[in-house]
Amino acid sequence: MFASNHRSLSRQGFTLVELLLVISIIAVLSTLTVGLLLSAREDAAAARTRALMNRCEMILRARLENYEERNLPFRYEDILGANPTNAQKEALRNNTFIEWLIVEMSCHVEDFDNSFAFPVKTLAPPIFPIAVDNLAYQTAMSSRLSAMHLGNQNYLTRYGAANFHSDHDIESSKLLYMILYNSWDGDKRGTHFLQPADIRVHDGVPYIVDAYGDPFEFELYADIAPGTELRDAHLNNNLSLDNIVISISSAKLN
Repeated sequence: MFASNHRSLSRQGFTLVELLLVISIIAVLSTLTVGLLLSAREDAAAARTRALMNRCEMILRARLENYEERNLPFRYEDILGANPTNAQKEALRNNTFIEWLIVEMSCHVEDFDNSFAFPVKTLAPPIFPIAVDNLAYQTAMSSRLSAMHLGNQNYLTRYGAANFHSDHDIESSKLLYMILYNSWDGDKRGTHFLQPADIRVHDGVPYIVDAYGDPFEFELYADIAPGTELRDAHLNNNLSLDNIVISISSAKLN
């Protein structure tokens, strides 16, 4: 009887090997759990960032397509002279869309800073394949400012154009917010889908960040001149809306 009780008491604790084994198992499980949590968090951040980029691009592309439906603020004959050809009309029409695009949706604050003036280039051969009445064109274009252009000008006045100048990524993200704010997604402003966590403020001006807290980089350029500012590409080419590329990117997902 005594020997039996002694053996029972001697097995009440764990051996050192057993303790080490349990600790090792717990450590492995903890590592796996933390890794899964971090992976899930990363996947969620990437998904949220892609959703934001896609939504922003969708609104901007809808705005881009809207140019095709806008009425030109002039008669072709007043700009091109009597009996213009269809090719001349199409060239002037494309030029007008690009001019509107630059002052309404540019990724460079300089394109919004100055007054609404057209044209910024010499609309003459060989750069532009037609001769135009530049003064008549400027007058006509300046006489019908779009609601979006006026909205951008009011926005710049409200926040101060100088406060938009910063690192390119933040500057372009500030302009992206402004453009979305002055666009419409149905009956709501184009920024309505943004959550408080998607917005930061720099020098008093709001801008959009990805799920990692970094500013989105917004670019608007011509596919025939990548890496070139749209205004410069427009100076040297006869562009159409088909040449325009809208790019919104995140440094973490590049």
